[in-house]
Amino acid sequence: MTATVKDYAEALFTLAKDTDTAALFFDALQTVDMAMSEHPDYLAVLASPAIPKRERAALLKATFEGIVPVEVLHFIQLICQNGDIRSLHGCFEVFQQMLEDAQRRSRALVTSATPLSAEEQEKLRARLEEISGRIVRLSCTVDPALIGGLTVEMDGKVFDGSVKHRLQDMKEVMNR
Repeated sequence: MTATVKDYAEALFTLAKDTDTAALFFDALQTVDMAMSEHPDYLAVLASPAIPKRERAALLKATFEGIVPVEVLHFIQLICQNGDIRSLHGCFEVFQQMLEDAQRRSRALVTSATPLSAEEQEKLRARLEEISGRIVRLSCTVDPALIGGLTVEMDGKVFDGSVKHRLQDMKEVMNR
């Protein structure tokens, strides 16, 4: 993440905290981010220096006015006018992380060799909440290449309890 992206997201998050609208702003940013990812040609037009800045700002207004709060609209117009519209997704991700930190929430990406039952997911979620002291939302995927066990990515950390990882560790020890 660039410093510019972080600065933009922090500025919007500070405004959101001051006006108690962080969740509302998050939903609006998510809406805009999804629209941009679903319509890459629209993003290309907004990033084009061949189109005057005021026209790009007007295009954003015509598209999102009444859909997102005026502060979020002004935010995306600002980053567009500064030539940073392609940084919008990064701003959304940083804003989301700031919101989750403020709410003491975490997302955990769990990858297991076989699908986890609802009971296993609940036990894992409860354990992760106990360890982290945060509310945890799981996102589970399956990767048979793990052979057994699972990996958890949460808050920038990776916990690898897979059989594949253990076999790699054993191989390294035996090769010394």
